[in-house]
Amino acid sequence: MASTLGGVSAALFILALALLYWHFLGYVIAMAIMRRRRKTTPALEEPPTLSVVIPVYNEANNLRSRVENLLSQDYSQDRVEIIIVESGSTDGTAEAARELEARTPNLRVLIQPARLGKASAVAEAKRVAKGSIIVVTDANTVYDRSTLAKLVEPFSDARIGGVGGRFVPKNVSDPAAAGSALYWSIEEILRAGEAALDSCCTFHGEVYAWRRDLVEPDPEAIIDDLDSAIQIRKKGYRIGYAPEAVAFEVVPTSAGDMAIQWKKNALGAIQCAFRHARFLWTAPNYYTYLIFPSHKGLQVLQPFLLLLAAAGLLGVVLTGAYDLPLIASFLSWIVISVVSASLASVEIRRESGSRPGSLVKPVVWIRTFFAFQWAVLLAWRDYV
Repeated sequence: MASTLGGVSAALFILALALLYWHFLGYVIAMAIMRRRRKTTPALEEPPTLSVVIPVYNEANNLRSRVENLLSQDYSQDRVEIIIVESGSTDGTAEAARELEARTPNLRVLIQPARLGKASAVAEAKRVAKGSIIVVTDANTVYDRSTLAKLVEPFSDARIGGVGGRFVPKNVSDPAAAGSALYWSIEEILRAGEAALDSCCTFHGEVYAWRRDLVEPDPEAIIDDLDSAIQIRKKGYRIGYAPEAVAFEVVPTSAGDMAIQWKKNALGAIQCAFRHARFLWTAPNYYTYLIFPSHKGLQVLQPFLLLLAAAGLLGVVLTGAYDLPLIASFLSWIVISVVSASLASVEIRRESGSRPGSLVKPVVWIRTFFAFQWAVLLAWRDYV
């Protein structure tokens, strides 16, 4: 009996640890290799018309600079319309938006009486949008001058239905933001590799675009960017990645704020996994068989896999089936995860102008890691 229990415990431990190794290390390495296979995008024959949607809530202090940033883009302004969707703000955002509309020919303002969520605002904008490409962004985001031009370049490929840009934390050099910067540095590696293989798993909510006839924004979607990406892939189109289309935004600096953001992302991933279950389980492509399960699926299963690994290890010890290689593999996973996560932050910190080669300290990784696990557990609690 003890030997059977020990064998089952060892099997569960090995299974959980293997999945954790793949999620934290194997998949990241695989995508880092894949992104080197990125192909050059052919030039567009003619720049497409764009409808840039900015959902806003209490953004009076950011709205003017955001519009000015979009008007300064290296993209023909006669091919761009800006649509601001204001949703029940209480700080004068509606008035600020109307003022900008009065003196900006290609800007339109829509007013929602209450805050109904980002997806609802995007759906409202799409109903009146004239552009062939819908670009979604935030009011507190800053684009490089070439972001719009670079973001639409992949649409020269008729197979591309949506494109995501690269998100760079604006306060990446702030030590307090190291946890968030680490998370986004790994995301950049994953998305670049996924796009080279098949499709990005999801978009950055601050900088993404899609062909207007491919997405029907769902007001019930918790995370509109992931839901939009799956809609596009379901219709047989791919999701490209434009790393030169850079968007800057300040990221959270406290574990509590990071947990709130990650909880929402996890909750949205769980919702999408169930909402699009038939497609994700049956469609034969890299997105459904590899990309979504490895990127989002295992991400929201992390705390349960950790508990399973701990339970399996405890069972091995209690039944006397003590196996030094098993213990060593668990300890090596901890060490490798900390080191690899720290190293993964080097490239984005260098590209964003932070100290070249500076590492995220292990204590920061550990704090970030446990904040993320707690956020995922809270997301499951809320969903169930």
